[in-house]
Amino acid sequence: MSPSARAPLAIAIAAAAVYALAFGLRQAQPLFIGALNSHTGIGYAAISLAFGVAQLVWGFAQPVAGAVSDRFGPRRVMIGGAMLLAAANSALDGLPDGATTHWSNDKTGAKGDLTLRATYQEGGQRCRDMQVENSAGGFSNRSVVSMCKQPDGAWKLMR
Repeated sequence: MSPSARAPLAIAIAAAAVYALAFGLRQAQPLFIGALNSHTGIGYAAISLAFGVAQLVWGFAQPVAGAVSDRFGPRRVMIGGAMLLAAANSALDGLPDGATTHWSNDKTGAKGDLTLRATYQEGGQRCRDMQVENSAGGFSNRSVVSMCKQPDGAWKLMR
């Protein structure tokens, strides 16, 4: 094989490895259903439903994420995601229930609101339900998520 043919082959092999790793992790989720059921007692049906919904959301989100990334570029989308994460962390730690915090990225026009709905204890951890509303590039989304504070101080998405 000539040296000029090796470079594209190496790129193709690297891309295939990244693709296999990303999709392999996503497709391996059902392997953990038994362990999750044993640990949490939620039940096989509820866990399977959660995995199914996650797959659907992933599928529906891809065209939106791709369109936003195509329109604004991956760098700006990543910066917007980091700003959303920072706003969520500050809201989770310091705001009372019912409070809303706003974030925006003037370069992309992306913006959103985070509204804290409820604080409660679950498994000895402080947890909060939060409504997330985002819009970018003519697309908008609203969802409710639950996050619990871990012993190391990080907030973990629970549902």
